[in-house]
Amino acid sequence: LVDDERVFCGICHDLSERMRREQLTRGLLNAAPDAMFQIDTTGKIMMVNNAATEQFGYTSEEFIGSNISMICGGGHSDRHDNYLKCYLRTGTKHVIGKRKEVPARRKNGEEFPVELRIEEVNTNTGETFFCGYARNLTEVKEKEAITTGIIEA
Repeated sequence: LVDDERVFCGICHDLSERMRREQLTRGLLNAAPDAMFQIDTTGKIMMVNNAATEQFGYTSEEFIGSNISMICGGGHSDRHDNYLKCYLRTGTKHVIGKRKEVPARRKNGEEFPVELRIEEVNTNTGETFFCGYARNLTEVKEKEAITTGIIEA
């Protein structure tokens, strides 16, 4: 109240440019042929692209907020959080910044080979998160098996 009168004050921001950039970013992520994940330092999935939902059989809603260990195959699911904690504690990179062939697991439990690449991202606000890229190697492995069979025959 000012002099017994009710006064309102407001501030408006035009968010159209920000929204346009976010839509462009989302479009670029969803155009990528490989599965992409963003996780936080606890392994919680923050973002996935369309290729991830198609490749693994989960919806975006099922992924977001879940632990990334849900797609780890080859017995790594139970150990993934410890891998992450060890990296954050020691800084020793075993997978980050490298390409590794690892088993992955679909929603139906089927395991398949992927080429995994993980990158650490640090923001100017001090946040750390990780981006993972998983390229399905099933077709590559099938072609290799055929080629190997032809050569050995």
